[in-house]
Amino acid sequence: MDLEQFIPLVLMAEMPYDSPRELMKAQAVVIRTHILYGMGGKKEMTADEIGLPYRTPEQLKRLWFEEEKVQKADEISGMVGNLLGWGEGEIFTRKMNRLYDIIGETEGRVLKIQGKLILSLFHRLSNGKTRDGKEVLGEDFSYLLSKDCQQDMEASSYNSFVELSVKEIFDGLEKRGIVAFQKGSEVVGKNMTVQEFVDFLKIEETDSKGYVKVLSLGDVKVDGMDFAQALGLKSPAFDAEVRDDKIVFSVRGDGHGLGMSLHQAEIMAKQGKTYREILVNFYDAALVKNID
Repeated sequence: MDLEQFIPLVLMAEMPYDSPRELMKAQAVVIRTHILYGMGGKKEMTADEIGLPYRTPEQLKRLWFEEEKVQKADEISGMVGNLLGWGEGEIFTRKMNRLYDIIGETEGRVLKIQGKLILSLFHRLSNGKTRDGKEVLGEDFSYLLSKDCQQDMEASSYNSFVELSVKEIFDGLEKRGIVAFQKGSEVVGKNMTVQEFVDFLKIEETDSKGYVKVLSLGDVKVDGMDFAQALGLKSPAFDAEVRDDKIVFSVRGDGHGLGMSLHQAEIMAKQGKTYREILVNFYDAALVKNID
């Protein structure tokens, strides 16, 4: 599938169809840049290799049809169409054409520094601040800017809580390929009490924005994002406490915190910011037309 045809499939996996136009344009640029960066000059790549969530045309066709069935249930044409299954293809074509129109306004543009594509990371919701790319990933990623996103903290999904037993924690780590060792021996989690686990788990390093960078499980150092994903935590910005015989993780935000916060970008779009202004807020890079 052509890149420009694939972009709306990714877009619709990340936001509703009625999202602000400037938000969708900004995210189209981010997606295009992210995919081309990942391809590294290759002529083609599978959707799974790209690593971004997406909806298939069949999924969108059914989703949009079901949505319009509800919206037009009281209309005569809607009732007849619902009974006979009319309109599924027409709805899909109409909505995809609108998305192509929106994406087309970005004119194949991408984010670059000195002629090179950037790694245009993004996430759903920050912990109140996006992370400093240089601090987290190194000098080459200093274009990922740290920005205040105070309105992210007002989102209904900002706080989440995950309650796990010690066994559930170790099962999750094992599935992720994370094995804990202490004094040269593998640690078997099912034999550990909650208090023993609290003493065993140590947060070694957080970044300046409050995200866990590194923690230790005995002698093993674990990346904060890897740990969060292994346990189903939405973000590496978390705290842990004991509650009865469980560990409760209090999580802030949704995603790794690097690059553009989609929630904050949506707020900016609703405030009248253009897609260019949104992108400049999160990335220290030039918006240019890709000619490679």
